[in-house]
Amino acid sequence: MKFPSLVSASSRLRTTFTITIVLAYCVIGSLTVAAFLLSARSLTLVFATRFARTEALLEKNRVLSRIDREVALATKLADDPVVKLWAEQEDDPRVRSLAMSQLESYRRAFSDHLYFIAPLASRHYFIHDSTGNRLQVTTLDPALASDKWYFETLRTVDSFALNVDYDRLIESTKVWINAIMKDDQGAKIGICGTGMDITVFLLQVLQPAGSSSVTILADRSGNLTAHPNFSYVLHNAEAAQRVAKKLTVYDLLAGPAERERLSAAIRQLSTGGVEAVTLPLTVEGSPFLAAVASMPSIDWYNIVLVDTSRVLRAADFFPLGGTMLVSLLLLLLVVAVLLGRVVLRPLSALAAASRDIAAGRYGVQLPVSRSDEIGQLTRAFNAMSATVKDTTEGLESRVQERTRDLTEANRALEESQRLIMESLEYARRVQAGILPGADALAGALPDRFVLYLPRDVVSGDFFVVRAFADRLVVGVIDCMGHGVPGAFMTMRVHAVLSHILDAVDNTDPARILSELDRALRDTHRRHDTDRQLDSGLDIALCVWHPSRASVDFAGAGLSLFVQDGPGVREVKGAPRRVGYRSPGSGAAWATQSVAAGPSTAFYLTTDGFLDQAGGLKGFGFGRQRVVDLASSLAGLPMTSQEKGFREALREHQGSRAQRDDITVLGFRFPGRVQP
Repeated sequence: MKFPSLVSASSRLRTTFTITIVLAYCVIGSLTVAAFLLSARSLTLVFATRFARTEALLEKNRVLSRIDREVALATKLADDPVVKLWAEQEDDPRVRSLAMSQLESYRRAFSDHLYFIAPLASRHYFIHDSTGNRLQVTTLDPALASDKWYFETLRTVDSFALNVDYDRLIESTKVWINAIMKDDQGAKIGICGTGMDITVFLLQVLQPAGSSSVTILADRSGNLTAHPNFSYVLHNAEAAQRVAKKLTVYDLLAGPAERERLSAAIRQLSTGGVEAVTLPLTVEGSPFLAAVASMPSIDWYNIVLVDTSRVLRAADFFPLGGTMLVSLLLLLLVVAVLLGRVVLRPLSALAAASRDIAAGRYGVQLPVSRSDEIGQLTRAFNAMSATVKDTTEGLESRVQERTRDLTEANRALEESQRLIMESLEYARRVQAGILPGADALAGALPDRFVLYLPRDVVSGDFFVVRAFADRLVVGVIDCMGHGVPGAFMTMRVHAVLSHILDAVDNTDPARILSELDRALRDTHRRHDTDRQLDSGLDIALCVWHPSRASVDFAGAGLSLFVQDGPGVREVKGAPRRVGYRSPGSGAAWATQSVAAGPSTAFYLTTDGFLDQAGGLKGFGFGRQRVVDLASSLAGLPMTSQEKGFREALREHQGSRAQRDDITVLGFRFPGRVQP
C-alpha cells in the first residue's frame, strides 16, 4: 500500500522540478532577450567600430601596395649616380647619353611607363610618358602658377612627396611622386619621379559601388587626394592652374566641432601611437562612423565611412534569439530528467567511495549493474582502487630501489664526463704545442690581433705565420669538422704545409695551395681505406714582399679584406677548396697582388665568423657586415679593433649557440721581415 504513495511523491517532485526549471528559464530567457534587444544598438556600434577599423587598415594596405613600389622606384631613381651626375653636368653629351639610357630603364619599370626629371641648375623640365612615347622639355618659371609646385617642393620636402596635380606639358592629371635629388654633400640638385593615371588610381584604391563603406584619401592638410566623386579630385588637381582653393575633407563635414574632432584624430595618428582612430562624422549631410588610418610613408590618411544603419538591425537578432531560447529550454528539460536518474545517483556513490579512499580505506569495491559509461567508470574505479592498494603497499620499497639505481647511474655518468673532459683538455694542450701560437704572431706581426674562439675545447681552425729572409707568409686555415676530428685534421695539415713551405718556392701563394691540395689528396689515396670519407679545408694565404711593398694573395673558399683608406674591399679567393678527394669543377687558384702600405690593414677570417647565426631572424654575420665593421674601425690600433670585432660578434650572436670554430686575424705588415 505504501509503494504507490512513494511513486506518487516521486512523480510530484519530478513535476515540480520540471515546472520550476521551465518557469525559471522562461523568466530568465525573457529578461535575456529584452536586455539583448536593448543593447542591440550598442552591439551594432561595437561591431561597426571594429568593421570600420578593419576596413581602414585593409584599405590602407591596399593603397600602400599600389603606391609603395612606385615610391621605391622613384627614390631609387633620385639616388641613381648616373642620373645625379647628369643633373649636375647636363651639357655633357656622354653623361646625357648614359643618363637617358638609365632613365629609359626606369620608365619601363614604372607602372605608367612615365618619368620626369627637373635639375635645379637649369630648371629644365624633362618628361617622357607612354602616350606619345617621346621626351618633352620645357623650362620651369617661378612666376607661373603651374610651375610653383616645383619650387615649393624643393623648399619644403626633404625626401619625397605625393600630390595630385595637372601637368601642363602632357595635359594630364596624375598622382605624382616627387622625389628629391641630392648630391654627395646632401644639397638638393633637382626633382625626379613618376606619375600614376588618376582615373586608374582612383578605381583601384576606392571601394566599388554598392560597398558597405566609402573610402576617402587626404593629405596632412586635409586636401582631398581620392574620393568616390572624381570631380572633387579633379578640382584639386587643377586648383594650382586656376589659382583656386583646394577642396579639403573638412569642407565636407557638418560643422566646426566635427572638423576639430577629425583634426585631433589626424594629430593623434601623426604621433604613431595608434593604428586607427574611430569617430562619428556627418559627411555631406549623412551620418557615418568614420575610421581614420595613417600612411606615414606617403604622408596621407585614409578615411573609411561606414553607415551604421546598414551594419546590423535589431530585427536581425530575433530569429537567432528565439531559436536559442527554445533550444536551451528543450535541452535543459532533457538534461534535468536524465541527470538525476542516470548520472547523479551513481556519481554520488562514486564520490562517497572516493572519500573512503582519500581517508585511507583502500580496496573499496562498488557493485556493477550497468554496461554503459557509468558502468565502465565503476569498473575502472574498482580496478583503480585495487591498483592503489597494491601500489601503495609496494611503493616505498620500489622508490628506494629506483633511488639507488639513479644514484649509481649519475655517479657513472659524472666519471665518464670527467674522463672525456680530461682527454679533451690534454688534446688541446697537444694541439697548442704543435700549432703556431700568439708568440709566433707577436714576433712576425707586431701590429696585429687574433680572435680565436674554438666551438669545443679543441678547434678545426688555425693560423700560420712563417718569416723568411725576404718575405713573410701569413694565413688562416679552416679544416673540415670541429672538435676532435677537426683538431686531428689541423695537425695533419700543419705538418704538410710546413713541409711545403720549406721544400718548394714559397713566393707564390697559388702554387703553395696547389702543392697542399696535391699532398692531401695523395694522403687520401694512400691511407683512407673508407672511400666514403673525404676531408679538406678552406684557406686564405698571403705572401708579403717588403721590397715590393705588396702582398700576393690566394684563397680557397676564403677572402682577404683590405682597408687602405676610409673604405674596405674584399679580395675574393677561388670557390674551389683544397684537399678533397674530388677536385671539383671550380677554376684553379690564382695569385692576386695587393699594394701594402705602412697603414694598410688586412683581415683574414674563417667562415665560422661569417656564418655565425644571430639577430632577430638568426641570419649569419655576413661579408657586408664585416666590411662595414672594418670600415668603422679604420685607423684604430689593432688591439682596439679586436675589441670592436669581439663586441660586434657578441651583440650579433646574443644568446644563440656558437655553430662553428671562429678565427679572425687582423694585421698591418711591419717595415721589414724579422725571420
